[in-house]
Amino acid sequence: MGRNHFYELYKFAELGDDETYRGWHFTSYDNPILDASEIDLAKKNQCRVMPLDKSLWPRLKPEAQKCLKKIGYSLEKNQKKVITT
Repeated sequence: MGRNHFYELYKFAELGDDETYRGWHFTSYDNPILDASEIDLAKKNQCRVMPLDKSLWPRLKPEAQKCLKKIGYSLEKNQKKVITT
């Protein structure tokens, strides 16, 4: 998930071997310009599901599986159910 040279630099900074490198982690909730209610609304609406074949489920990243479960996607009930929010 989004791992590139910037990720490597961040991980290097975490080691603390070179004092000229520093790394920080902030969430969108830490941004004073964004309202928390807007973030919550975006999170609620970000899970839009296309038809999904059961054989693809194991290949999904855990974050995607969690998102699908959160909105009630059930492979057992209907393998190709389309859910919109």
